[in-house]
Amino acid sequence: MRYRETLDKLIYKSRYINGLLESLKNHEVDRENRDHVIAGAAREGEALAVGLRKILIFYTFDDESTPLERISTTAGFKVYQDGEEVVMELPALPLRKGPARNFKYIVDPLLFGLEQFVRETGYKPMEYGIVKIIHVRPEETPIRKLHDYDNMEVKKVLDAVSLHLLVDDNMRRCQVHHISAFGDDAWTQIRVAPADGGDKTLLKRVETDMEKT
Repeated sequence: MRYRETLDKLIYKSRYINGLLESLKNHEVDRENRDHVIAGAAREGEALAVGLRKILIFYTFDDESTPLERISTTAGFKVYQDGEEVVMELPALPLRKGPARNFKYIVDPLLFGLEQFVRETGYKPMEYGIVKIIHVRPEETPIRKLHDYDNMEVKKVLDAVSLHLLVDDNMRRCQVHHISAFGDDAWTQIRVAPADGGDKTLLKRVETDMEKT
């Protein structure tokens, strides 16, 4: 019964979002209210995504896959190697002030994907690394929805990445860069590359300078 009720609520939300998008598409919303409607649709879309992940976690399906496998597949979590870089694709990171349970649906599938990746590839942690966190947003996103980097929950993501890919994520061994980009959807890409050559020399030099002070 609870499953059916939850599903009905999600279906209602999806229809509501579709109605908002159709209104925007057909130019039925005046310019003064356009940003408000887009922001409302974005909020409802985020709530819909969280609800779908809850269904995947709390209700059983007929197949033999685990809840985390279903979440990883359905929500588009990916972990793969691109040359020397390890690449992770995941949904947009939530705000730090949001409900803690929302982030659980990000970090748990990410940890699962990283564990699978390390198990299948035998990947060894990097001694020195560069982490690039690329925040992708639709180009029509209102300016007030383009949040400051320090308002997004990044620490738990770095902890998950460090656990499997880095010897340590302290400032002597790891550089972290935030990058913003426009795309069709809101999502996050994380690229972790070994710091060697010039990058490693820079880290060594910074470490030496710190020791002198």
